Amino acid sequence: MERVTFQRADVKSMLSSMICLKFNANDLETANLVRRFRVEALPTLVILDPFGGKVYHDSGAPVPEGFAGYFAADRYNKAIGAYNAGNYEAMAPHAYFVLKWFGMTKLGKQIKKLCDGIKDDPKFTAAYKALEAKHQERLEAIKVRARKEKEKRRLIQAKLEKANALYKKYMRNAAFKLYRELILEHPRSPEANQARAVLKKHKKKWQEPASR
Repeated sequence: MERVTFQRADVKSMLSSMICLKFNANDLETANLVRRFRVEALPTLVILDPFGGKVYHDSGAPVPEGFAGYFAADRYNKAIGAYNAGNYEAMAPHAYFVLKWFGMTKLGKQIKKLCDGIKDDPKFTAAYKALEAKHQERLEAIKVRARKEKEKRRLIQAKLEKANALYKKYMRNAAFKLYRELILEHPRSPEANQARAVLKKHKKKWQEPASR
């Protein structure tokens, strides 16, 4: 796949908007991923949306010629079926899926033409816009969480820097207090591990938080 499939222009175009990762299923470090995604055969291809939901999951290698549209084929067929039946409201979620994640493929471009032809249909438009709004709402929620996490990381790092500064000034008791606070408040952070190392070096005791 790497020598042939991933070198194709259409495949590169499809993957250009994605973050691509390759894992060795036999590596002990990826054992959790193997279990999480139920890898039972190799290769296994998994595509996730920005929220961690599965867009596609299957084992086996698609042929190079059909790779770019392979993942959207099922939803494309459902969109076409709904379109042919005149049920444009039912078509919307399938069309949205294809356009959102695989709009650069041949199937995506075909769906785009159909959607442009029924863009004035009120039921289709309402259903499609609702999907777009929900997606945007989820993205905004992720951005809020990311900002909070960034601020949290900043405060943790600032506390460690303050503790280290006190330590270098030989204000050890004050520094040890902050190290202990780091361990209690943020036990799984890299900064907490550094705090443990300093306390251990000086044979100081500290309290680990109760496991949840």
